[in-house]
Amino acid sequence: GTATDGRINIMGTWRNHEEGTGDWSHNEDIIHIYSDDQGTTWSSFADGVLTMPIDKGDVTPIVDTDQPPNSSYILNQSGMTIDAYGYPHTVYIMSGTPGASTTGYFHI
Repeated sequence: GTATDGRINIMGTWRNHEEGTGDWSHNEDIIHIYSDDQGTTWSSFADGVLTMPIDKGDVTPIVDTDQPPNSSYILNQSGMTIDAYGYPHTVYIMSGTPGASTTGYFHI
């Protein structure tokens, strides 16, 4: 998403392929990065300017989960929008265990 001031915002979820199949049960954390110069440099609020390319551990997550099997499972991170004040928002879906019938929807 792009704010009215030209800032480019990206929110993402890491998927850990080293642990197994790489399916949704290996999703971890949600990060937010932004660029104020059309993508030349990227930053996060917690870490300042980032060295690209980034990898897990390079960016402090805004939603921090433990690695499976002890985590809350991020099923999906759904879209993003920018409000009138330039703040990014997303909704993500999480469950406590794989295949759980109880799912929570969370807004950040």
